[in-house]
Amino acid sequence: MLKLGEDEKRRTYKLFGDNSNMNEKEKEACVATYQKELADEVYPNGGQLRDYQAEGVSWMMANLINQRSSILADEMVRKCS
Repeated sequence: MLKLGEDEKRRTYKLFGDNSNMNEKEKEACVATYQKELADEVYPNGGQLRDYQAEGVSWMMANLINQRSSILADEMVRKCS
């Protein structure tokens, strides 16, 4: 199990790290694939991430790995008629 965690850690550092040796197009393609995998995952409660939520998760991962502070917020607007 620990090996799986280490492999995932290496993958995310390679994918989101500022010092990654991938060019910009490769990186964009890999991030898009990662986001699709997140959105396609069905969690034990039957829930799934929406595409914009998967984008937010990958953005937070990039900030975490590159040691940048960040806040992810969502404004819920309710329209009254």
